[in-house]
Amino acid sequence: MKAKTGGLVAMLAVAAMIALGAAPVRAAESAKLALPAYNITEVVQRGQPKTVMFVATREGVFPYLCQLHAAHVGGQVIVEPKMRGEH
Repeated sequence: MKAKTGGLVAMLAVAAMIALGAAPVRAAESAKLALPAYNITEVVQRGQPKTVMFVATREGVFPYLCQLHAAHVGGQVIVEPKMRGEH
C-alpha cells in the first residue's frame, strides 16, 4: 500500500471465512490489526469490516500485522514524499 506524506490512508480490515485447501475454515471471532509506527491497534469482529484511517505524517516503510493467523500475516505502508506542486 502506498501513500504520500500528508495523505489520508484508509485500510479495510475484514475477519471472515478463509479457505485452506478445498475446505473453508471459520476465522476467529475477532482479529487485531496493528500498525505500530502510527500507534494503531484495532480489533475487527468477524463479519463486521472496519475501515482504519490515518494521516501519513512521515515518510518511510511501515509494517502492519493482522494477528488472526499464526504467522501474523501483514504488509507494508509505504509513505513517499509529496512532489513539488502536488496537493
